[in-house]
Formats: sequence, structure tokens, C-alpha cells
Amino acid sequence: MNKYLLLLLCLMASYMLGSVLFAVIITKIATGKDIRKMGNRNPGASNTKRSVGITAGALTAVLDIAKAVVPIIIARLLFFQGDGMFDWIALYLIGMAAILGHCRPLWNKFKKGGGGMGSAFGLHAFFVPVEFIIALIIEI
Repeated sequence: MNKYLLLLLCLMASYMLGSVLFAVIITKIATGKDIRKMGNRNPGASNTKRSVGITAGALTAVLDIAKAVVPIIIARLLFFQGDGMFDWIALYLIGMAAILGHCRPLWNKFKKGGGGMGSAFGLHAFFVPVEFIIALIIEI
């Protein structure tokens, strides 16, 4: 299959996964409420932690990170093995598509989603894992 068409399909899939707002789902399951009407109205891990609790916030954070890392890893294993610069740029764009999906989700009619920090952490966790772990240790 043409690499450009394959990249387009991967970008679309990554955007769709990024559009899943886990904060909304977890908050609805935990409290029956909409996180977009609680706290600072941001459907992200930080607001979920403050408004619902630390467990819900941590689960949201992990899932937000995963929604950027998982499409990159799948694309790397199946299609873009890192043979050249195109493959690395493709993998980066796939991660960026997940961030864009989180910030402007399809399911929210492209209106405001989360801030994209969790998904951005996922992108960085893939490309610079050692530095990412060091930053997490410093932050904690």
C-alpha cells in the first residue's frame, strides 16, 4: 500500500482515538456527572483529579498518555519501522493527531476538548523515554 495513504489512515485513526475524552467517561461512570460542568470545566486529568478524586484523575492521566503512545507504537510495529526520515516524521504526526483529537474532539463537534498535556506526555514518552522518566521523577 502507498505509504502516504497508509499515513493518512493512521492519522485518522489516531485523531479518532484522541477524540475520546476519557475524563468525561470516567467522571460519568464514577459520579454520573459531566466533568465539563465541574471545576474549571476542562475535560482533562487535572480537573478530574480535583473534581472527582485522585484515582479517577490518575486513571484519566494514564489513558490520556496511552491514547498518544498506542497509535504510535502500533504504526511503528506494523508500518513505519524507522527506515528513514519519512517514517519518523510519520510517527510524530500520528502522535500529534492524537493531541489534536484531544484538544478538538470530533465527538464534541470540534469544540474545546482537553488541554492536550496528557497526550503530549505520551508523544514525548515515545520519542524521548529516558528524559520523560527523569522529568516524571523530578515532578513527583
